[in-house]
Amino acid sequence: MEATRHFTYVSEPETDRLCQGDLIKRTSEVEGLLKDVHPHFFGKGDYRHFLVLTQSCDLLRRNDQACASPYITLAAVRPLRIAIEREAKRIQFNAIEEKLQVLDLGRKERLVQFVERLLNNNEDRYFFLCKEASFGFIEDQCAFLQLSIPLKSRQHYDTLLSAKVLQLTESFQHKLGYLVGKLYSRVGTEDWLPDNYTLEEFKKASRKPVDDLDSIIWLDPVIHGKAMRQMKDLPIEEVTNERFGEIINEIGKIRSKKRRQVLEAVESILTNLGIDESSATKALDRLANDPDFTDAIR
Repeated sequence: MEATRHFTYVSEPETDRLCQGDLIKRTSEVEGLLKDVHPHFFGKGDYRHFLVLTQSCDLLRRNDQACASPYITLAAVRPLRIAIEREAKRIQFNAIEEKLQVLDLGRKERLVQFVERLLNNNEDRYFFLCKEASFGFIEDQCAFLQLSIPLKSRQHYDTLLSAKVLQLTESFQHKLGYLVGKLYSRVGTEDWLPDNYTLEEFKKASRKPVDDLDSIIWLDPVIHGKAMRQMKDLPIEEVTNERFGEIINEIGKIRSKKRRQVLEAVESILTNLGIDESSATKALDRLANDPDFTDAIR
């Protein structure tokens, strides 16, 4: 049974030529040429693939097997989570947040919106590549377009061609070209919405990698603000995850105590007003679960 592919990719990659947007697997032969030509990329565990950035027309081979471009430019392809972690770091406000790897929940939506732009390839620095487990591409990835390397086409064309595993559709080749060189106006690629996913499915796909990000601690905005104010008063050597945890627990205890005191005061008022126990219990339960009440006692 033939495996289906994400709409980004052609169903049958061309095996006799390289194209812009071809996904190159890090085979032993590719690893060998990296060791000789670009040792910085040699042995890097999260650089499992590369993306061809050179335009397809410049990669056409002549009768002498040379192509128009003397170099083939590749971009490093890395896990999607690394791009998200970099963006999370960019929206951290200070060194304390960066050191403790925390963000308030108010900025989580900004990170989700970043992922939405990534999925639709509207982020200039990246090109999103959806996983294709059936073809050995087992994790959502991004090409880091600014992290690129040139290889001599005459020497290395065949090595790269033999390592080609996926090929972009023509419209996505154009979109990649636009992102790389700003050569085109907005390219009309097939979008996730509404062509292939419902709004709910797309939102879920955008939020999941942020929810799965275990390198960031997400905090209620009010708790985050209180904790940051206390942390800023400490000497830098005392800014530790252990101390931060103690402060968060302390804030939580104060918040719980305040909440309990307010509910007890309301219960006393209801009792003095002669409200029967059943009605009072319902009123207290409703108050305890009311979001406005929760916000008010922070």
